[in-house]
Amino acid sequence: MSEESDRKFCVDYYMRRGMSKKEAENFTSVILIGFRQQTLKVLRQRCEFSLDILGDSEERANSGL
Repeated sequence: MSEESDRKFCVDYYMRRGMSKKEAENFTSVILIGFRQQTLKVLRQRCEFSLDILGDSEERANSGL
């Protein structure tokens, strides 16, 4: 989903659960910021993991294993 569709989904979701539109929009903004930060953190960890594996593979290849 795109950021705009995520935003709309969340606002609609929170409004169905009793929040005003303004509350839902504010809460959604906070949630989506946290979600983006968490997504970037996980992506960074995956990149580091893949570099570690690549490094291990290169070390084995260079050592003749």
